[in-house]
Amino acid sequence: MTDRPTARDEILGRVRRVVDAGGVVFRGDAPEAAATARRMAITTAKGDRPSLADQFANKLAKVLGSYERVDPGEAVVDVVVRRINTWVSEMDQSATKGATIDVLSWAAEQLPVAALDEHMAERGIRLVVPHELHDSETRARAAGTMIGLTGVTAAFASTGTVALAPGPGRSRAASLLPLYHLILLPMSRIYPSVEEWLDTLQRTGRQSDLFRECTQMAFVTGPSKSADIELTLALGVHGPQVVHAVVFDDT
Repeated sequence: MTDRPTARDEILGRVRRVVDAGGVVFRGDAPEAAATARRMAITTAKGDRPSLADQFANKLAKVLGSYERVDPGEAVVDVVVRRINTWVSEMDQSATKGATIDVLSWAAEQLPVAALDEHMAERGIRLVVPHELHDSETRARAAGTMIGLTGVTAAFASTGTVALAPGPGRSRAASLLPLYHLILLPMSRIYPSVEEWLDTLQRTGRQSDLFRECTQMAFVTGPSKSADIELTLALGVHGPQVVHAVVFDDT
């Protein structure tokens, strides 16, 4: 008596047949003729980069996020350090002055500010990069870090949303575990809408590479919110309670 094939066996069998037949597993970069029409965006925004930055910031504020613009001539690192020190003071009034502050972060080379880790270390802030979270000690340290720092893959002025693509040096933990999520947002990564961003990726041939290199894409619109208990809105239930964007001109 032979065993009946499982659902797993059937799925793997289909994949093998497609591969053996030389079929196309992934769609190529060239769009099909029927897909050339421009998709209509549900929400959109218009304007130059500074205008899109303003619209993004206003939308973020409406969904209970916060932001600040880096003034011309002001260093991004100064704004970041000031914000982190403010949060630390709010969390712990008894914090030892001069003590090193740990921040759960993307790797320095993945952040849009050159040598940010070195500049922040000089100011008493250490970037903790969770490359692996398999052991309990590393997970406990990451879970106990109250501030997270990330860049963005893209941001959308029409909704105040940021897209975060996890990958090497871009741990999801930095944007999910801490109470405070600090986002470094260069204006060059702000798009009118998600549809405009996807269209740009396709036209520049970067769409396939991006979605093949990351296992998933997170879209974050302000702090974590939940209202499933007596319809009472609560922040920070499933993620950061505070989401703050530092917007700067990188041109």
